[in-house]
Amino acid sequence: MHKNKKGNLRLAIFDHDRMRKDFMHHVLDHGRFEVLFSTTSAEELIEYSQRHPPDVLIIHDEDSRRTTEKIIAGTRKRSGQLACIVHHCSRDEKFSARLKTKYGAELYFSDDSTKSLMDILFKLKDEADGSAAEKPTGTVAKESRFYLVVQKSNYMKILAMLVQGKSMEQISDMTELTPNTVKTYISRMHDLTGCHTNAEIIDGMHNEGIKLPKVI
Repeated sequence: MHKNKKGNLRLAIFDHDRMRKDFMHHVLDHGRFEVLFSTTSAEELIEYSQRHPPDVLIIHDEDSRRTTEKIIAGTRKRSGQLACIVHHCSRDEKFSARLKTKYGAELYFSDDSTKSLMDILFKLKDEADGSAAEKPTGTVAKESRFYLVVQKSNYMKILAMLVQGKSMEQISDMTELTPNTVKTYISRMHDLTGCHTNAEIIDGMHNEGIKLPKVI
């Protein structure tokens, strides 16, 4: 995937106004994404994307596979490898495989929630950064309450910095994440693990033999 000078993922969005208004402030708040263009017209999206290739297409398409394919076919001419999130759409493996073979597009399906959409975007951003989580010492069972935390390199880096006594501002500077994003990540870790404090997460991981990455 391409990234702009700031390293943000570039998004082009085809959706309904309702979804766009609910979604935009989440994207802009995290500072890891740049919305190039947003429209309810497939033709406008294709025309603009050919001049300004996005990294990720987000298509709010409840029923029309034809519209999804039309947009991907028109956009990929300049974008090369393209990721496409089909929002508010049931998973269709056959359709996904066909578009990957025909256009080289990777399809991801999200439900109608903003959380589902943001989770996919964070996954794509981590992949673009080449920042898959370092494999911790020992095997972390999927049943472990820390399993999902370990899979996210940014979560692990933030925990490692907290152990070093870094402040929110210092973590923000070192990770190039906004302070709000750092706070959001920490809050998610609490939700995922059921822990109420950062120390509880760190102690619990230590007790399971999970080592945090080294950060400078």
